[in-house]
Amino acid sequence: MKHLLIIYLLVISLSACSGDDSTPDDEKTITEVALGKLIFDDHHLSANDYQACSTCHNAAAGYTDPHASVASPVSEGTLIDHFGERNTPTSAYSQFTPTFSLIDDPVRGQVYSGGLFLDGRQDSLEDQAKGPLLSPNEMASVSKLAVVDAVRVGRYANRFMSIYGREIFNNRENAFDKIIQALAAFERSNEMSPFNSKFDCFINDATQYPLSVQEQAGLDVFDGKGKCSSCHTLQPHLRFRRRRSMRPVQQRIRRTMLGLRLAVAHGQRGSS
Repeated sequence: MKHLLIIYLLVISLSACSGDDSTPDDEKTITEVALGKLIFDDHHLSANDYQACSTCHNAAAGYTDPHASVASPVSEGTLIDHFGERNTPTSAYSQFTPTFSLIDDPVRGQVYSGGLFLDGRQDSLEDQAKGPLLSPNEMASVSKLAVVDAVRVGRYANRFMSIYGREIFNNRENAFDKIIQALAAFERSNEMSPFNSKFDCFINDATQYPLSVQEQAGLDVFDGKGKCSSCHTLQPHLRFRRRRSMRPVQQRIRRTMLGLRLAVAHGQRGSS
C-alpha cells in the first residue's frame, strides 16, 4: 500500500505547470484545427443528435469517457443498449502513436507495437476518425452522406465552406473526407497534446521544475522496485502496453500516467 501511495503522489505531479497555448477560435480567421474542434463537439453527427466525439473523449477527463465505471467500463453508444466492445482510450497525444509493426523490445524481444484503437487496427488519425462516426455501437450515423448532410445544415457550414470551398458539398464523398481531415487536424493540435504537465516540465528541465520529495520517491519506485518502467519506459517517453487482444500499443508517458490519475480519481475502470 505504501508503494501504491508513493506512485499515486507521482501521478499527482502531472498537474499542469503552464497555461494552454492553443490558438483561440477567431471568427474571421477560422482554421482547420478550430473547425475540427467544432466537428469533434457536434452531437448532430450521431444518429439521434445525442452523442459527439467529445462525449466519450471528454477534455475534462483527459479525453476519455467520464461516465465509465467498474460497473460499466465500456462506453454507451448513442443508441439505447448499444455499447462499445472495449473501454475508450484517451485521444490525447494520439498523434504520437507509431504505426502498427513488429519491433525489437529490449525486455520482451520481438513484439507488436503501435496502431490506433486498443487493438492497433488503424495507423492514421484519419482512418481512426471514420470508425466511431459510422459504428452502430458508437455514434451510429447511417452513412457517410448522413454525416455530410449534418455538417451541411449545421451551424458551422459556412466556416466549412470558407476553408474547403463553396462547392464542397456538391461532392459528398469529398466532403466526408474533409470532415475527417478537420477532425484529424484537431487531434494533431496543441490543445490535444499540450505537453504542459509538471512531469513534462520536469523531463525538459529538472532544475527549474524539480519533483517534490514524495514525487521523486514515487518515480524511484516506478523506475525501481515497482518495475513499472519495464513495460512503461521513461525514455524516450513512449509507453509499451500489451492489450487483451495481444496487439500492443506504444504510447507516450503522459497518456499512461494520465490514465492512472483518472483511474485513481474516478475509481478503477475496466482493463484496456
